[in-house]
Amino acid sequence: MDLSVPIYNEEDIEFIRGLPKDKFDKMIQTALSIGFKSIQMSEVNMDCHSYLEPLRKIISQSTGENTDKIQEIDDKLDALLHIRTNSSRKGRLSEDLCIQRLNQQYPDWEFSDVTHVGHEGDCRAISSIGEILYEFKSYDTNVNKEQLNKFYRDLETTGIKLGIFVSNTSGIVGKKDLEWEIINGSLVIYISNVGFNGQGCIMATELLLALVKSNILDTDNHWLLYQNYETDMIYRNLVDTLDDYKKDNEMICKLQKSIKDFRSRNNTLIYSL
Repeated sequence: MDLSVPIYNEEDIEFIRGLPKDKFDKMIQTALSIGFKSIQMSEVNMDCHSYLEPLRKIISQSTGENTDKIQEIDDKLDALLHIRTNSSRKGRLSEDLCIQRLNQQYPDWEFSDVTHVGHEGDCRAISSIGEILYEFKSYDTNVNKEQLNKFYRDLETTGIKLGIFVSNTSGIVGKKDLEWEIINGSLVIYISNVGFNGQGCIMATELLLALVKSNILDTDNHWLLYQNYETDMIYRNLVDTLDDYKKDNEMICKLQKSIKDFRSRNNTLIYSL
C-alpha cells in the first residue's frame, strides 16, 4: 500500500531528512507499526480482561489435563484417612512401613514378612548378629501384657534369641518408651510412642546391635547391663557417697588392726595359762 501523508512536525521532518537512503523505507515502516501499536494500547480498557482471559484459558486447559491425576490423589487420600477407622488396615500399613524402612536401612540383611504365619511375629530378619524377630503394633491404647506374652511365646517357639517389640502409636504396659530385658534367655528391645513413620524399628535395631556387640548376653561379665540399671544414676550416687565410703573403709581397717592386736594378746594370755 502506497501512502502520501503531509508531515508538519518540525522534529519529525528533521529526523526523516537525516535517515540514510538505503534504510529509509524500512525505518518508516517500522515507525508506523510501532506508532499504530501504541495507539491501540492506549485505547484498551483497563479492566484486566486483556490478561485475565488468557490466564483463565491456561488454567482451564491445565485442570482438564490433570483431572485424572487429581482424582487419583483424592482416592488415595480417602483411603489413607479411612485407615484411622479401620484397625486391620492401619496395622497392615504400619507393618509395611516398618519392613520397608528396615530394608532401606539394612540392605545386606534378609527380611521376611511372616504376618500371616502363626507364632512367628510380624517379621523375621537374618542379620549380621543372627536372626531377629519383630513385632509391630499401632494401637490407639497401650499394648497390654497379653500381647507381650504372645511375643515371648513366639520367641520360644521359633528359638530366636533376639526380639524387637515396636508400638508406633501408643505405649506398652509396664515398659518405658525405650527399654530392654533378657527374658528366658532372649534379649528383647521395647520401643513405643515413636510415630507412624517406621523410625522406631530402626532405633530399636540400632540399640539391639549395640547391646549384642557389648556381649550383654554374657551375664556373668556384664551383670550391670543385664539388670538394665541406670548407670548414670549409679555413678552420681557413687560420687556423692565416695567420702563416706573412704571414712568407713578407714574405720574397717582400724577395726581389723584392733581385732588382730586383741587376738595376739589373747593368744599370749592363753599360752601363759
